[in-house]
Amino acid sequence: MVLFTKAPNATLIGFLVSFLVELVCILIFPFIGLPIIVPGIMASFITGGAAAIFGNATGGFRGAIIASTINGLLLCVFPALTLHLFAGLGANGVTFADPDFTISSLLINTVFGWFK
Repeated sequence: MVLFTKAPNATLIGFLVSFLVELVCILIFPFIGLPIIVPGIMASFITGGAAAIFGNATGGFRGAIIASTINGLLLCVFPALTLHLFAGLGANGVTFADPDFTISSLLINTVFGWFK
């Protein structure tokens, strides 16, 4: 949270862009066969704001937009891809929002899939 006080404009831009990308994903996913992932406000704010701050520091306004756009995509695509993994564990319709959990879930599933 200390990071957000250093660049409040980048934080707000990151949240808004990340959340907007997630809303666009809601419209696109049914047409490409992925489940709809409802965006989480806190995940969009915290990770989108942090991504925009780092993007702003390295690439200015353009970097903030690109970083928070990538963050919004990660917050939608990876949970949509891991939803079926957790359904196999008995948690139907439940997934994690953060990319660190979903990426590790996909990696573990791939590695264990080699030993079938």
